Amino acid sequence: MLTPEARNTPPTDRRASRFMSRLAGASLAALAAVSCSDQPAVYPPLPEPTQPPAAEAPPVTPPGPLYPSGSACHSRQMDGPAIVEAIKPAVVRVQTDLGSGTGFMIASPRSDDLLIATNHHVVAEGHKFSAFVSTGAGQAAEIAGLEIVKMDTKNDLVLLRAPRLPGLPKGLYLNADGVKIGQTIVAVGYPALTGATKFELSFGKGDVSAATIELNDRKFVQADLPLNPGNSGGPVVDSCGAVIGIVVATLKKVERVQLVVPVAALISLYDGYVAPRPPPEAGVRARLGAFEKAIKWRQGDEAAAFFTESFLESVVVSDLTRTLRKFESHMDEYDAALAQQGIGPDAPLALRLAAMEKLVPPDELDALMTFILLKKGVIGEHEALKSYLSTWISDVFGDFQSLQIDEVTNATETSATARITITNRRGPSLWQLQMVYKAGDYQIDSLKCVRGC
Repeated sequence: MLTPEARNTPPTDRRASRFMSRLAGASLAALAAVSCSDQPAVYPPLPEPTQPPAAEAPPVTPPGPLYPSGSACHSRQMDGPAIVEAIKPAVVRVQTDLGSGTGFMIASPRSDDLLIATNHHVVAEGHKFSAFVSTGAGQAAEIAGLEIVKMDTKNDLVLLRAPRLPGLPKGLYLNADGVKIGQTIVAVGYPALTGATKFELSFGKGDVSAATIELNDRKFVQADLPLNPGNSGGPVVDSCGAVIGIVVATLKKVERVQLVVPVAALISLYDGYVAPRPPPEAGVRARLGAFEKAIKWRQGDEAAAFFTESFLESVVVSDLTRTLRKFESHMDEYDAALAQQGIGPDAPLALRLAAMEKLVPPDELDALMTFILLKKGVIGEHEALKSYLSTWISDVFGDFQSLQIDEVTNATETSATARITITNRRGPSLWQLQMVYKAGDYQIDSLKCVRGC
């Protein structure tokens, strides 16, 4: 498990059951397919985009990215092909050094900003980000050097920014009016198809089958839509071309049923981006207050999102690797013990995990769960690290009672040091945190238990 520099020694009872209770959440993340593909060719600079007929252009320019009103939309409804032509210039393929997905430009009152929305899982494991925009005839041009400026890991959303370039469209508007069951919707994206030689947009038309459903404390719009791998992060629009949601996942074994993140989550993320940034110390305290809420409500996955990628890649990777090596040396022994109980390698995953809980030493259990989920393809490497860290957070701060911010020092626009006291049934413990400002928020880059661990 994590070193004393990063953690204390947690209790082990109920750990596996907590891990297994998050299995559904891990499975949901795995549903959102992002296919790796070859880097698209880089083409000449963007030409001036072809303007749609005046009747299809937004009737007014709102102060922000919201659509002016429902009545304005009703006066200019389009059919499927017209919708695609109207929004196509603003839909992009998001490419990272490890994979790709779809994204879209959103209208912003900041004339010097180019903002692109996509799923967080599309960019989560990448380090370099680009967007490719159609220039017609199956060709594309690259917008390089995108940076993450705001993210919402709970709703799997992220905003990417680059300087606005000449010739790019203003972006899509966001319709905050909500959706109705049976409403006609359109989803577009750039599918990651092996062997594809042209940069072609895919189009799917369907309807809203459930205006709101909840899965693992997350809200979705359920839609009946045909989609392809690589559509993750793409816009779902109404008959006026305004965004009502973002593609995130397909329910396996249920043909055409898609989960769509409601546009309200993106509007909230955008509002957070354009809001004035508070003074550094106030920003740190607000962030720690949000961290406290995630711990209080036992939202380990959400709490894990408060840590930097460098923390994952150093402390968590090192600890997980060390524990996995210890576990793998006993794998044959565990398989034999399971076989004696009539539980073979093809047995249901939940059954194997429950049986393993009785066989595996507590200090190896988290790594075991992660290893099996990885091996079964339920989660990828990044999700595995987040899940491992999430379980650790739940263990360390289990039976949580309070978080007190003792002091914030050396607070700047880029970093800060904080000391907090965590109190649970085991008593108080003092922790020192190093925080850095990344992706629009302060994140925990290191933590050390100073006393009471």
